[in-house]
Amino acid sequence: MILEARNIYKHYENGTRRLEVLRDVSLSVSQGEIAAIVGPSGAGKSTLLHILGGLDRPARGNIFFEGRPLGEASDAQLSSLRNEHIGFVFQFYHLMPEFSVLENVLMPAIIRGKRETADARQRAMELLSSIGLEKRLNHLPSQLSGGEKQRVAVARALINRPKLLLCDEPTGNLDSENGAQICNLLKKLNREKEMAIVMVTHNLDVAALASKRYNMFDGKLNH
Repeated sequence: MILEARNIYKHYENGTRRLEVLRDVSLSVSQGEIAAIVGPSGAGKSTLLHILGGLDRPARGNIFFEGRPLGEASDAQLSSLRNEHIGFVFQFYHLMPEFSVLENVLMPAIIRGKRETADARQRAMELLSSIGLEKRLNHLPSQLSGGEKQRVAVARALINRPKLLLCDEPTGNLDSENGAQICNLLKKLNREKEMAIVMVTHNLDVAALASKRYNMFDGKLNH
């Protein structure tokens, strides 16, 4: 088991109002498995994904990564776990505009090792070549199409060889052609690397990639 969530609750306070976002959510993901969390906007999908990846903490319940309870981890330990073992792909890419494509992909490796290494640079170039961006190494994000930006985001997520890939609406800003390319890329990565993937989406075509599907509505999850 790579990832397990047990009885997760999350709420936010807005003045005197309490907003319940997640209500007793449990799920599990094994190595080589693709899990899709499907539901409308506002259902709590992104909040759950952030908690699964250690970007946020639940009010109650716990997340286990390879059997290790993340509720006992410090912020520094969570940061190290994310950098070394979890890759993130977000809907809005979050590429750094002042850095080139190659530099953006290298950033997690630089953070991990505090400096760029020849091995990391070679891996970044190989990743970009494998997704058809070998001619875009020195381009800035502003010079890329939406589909190219998302492929760069996927390569960046893979640079440290994560065991788990978390995707938040990975095709949400893409047209159907570019969206299909990203879906095919995720499926290929899962098949070739036996990487566990969790994706949240409202797109049923994207959800069709999954071997396991969860439906979320009003903060509750149903298998």
